[in-house]
Amino acid sequence: MRRRVRTPWWERPGPDGKEITKEDYKALAGATASIQRLARFDDAMSVRNLDLTYYSKPLHALTEYDFALLKNLRPFCEDTLVAIEAAIFDKLEQKIVEARETREKAIQ
Repeated sequence: MRRRVRTPWWERPGPDGKEITKEDYKALAGATASIQRLARFDDAMSVRNLDLTYYSKPLHALTEYDFALLKNLRPFCEDTLVAIEAAIFDKLEQKIVEARETREKAIQ
């Protein structure tokens, strides 16, 4: 049985056990990247997409901590299943890492 998130985001700890702040939540606004669309691509992500923003950062600047925090926060924005959001962010993280590596190889 799939369960929806019931605990409000402000009552859940972040990935490092620290409190999730309103600033963390507000940083989700103003994204220029369509996360579901980017994660849905079967092929590799274009290096140009790394300059799109999500969580108030360009995609190339997102860290492992950011992805872990986003997995906690995002289900509250659209009332989606936690497992689905986690899968989306896992796939997106993999695509961003691959695009970063491609960018770094091209620069060298």
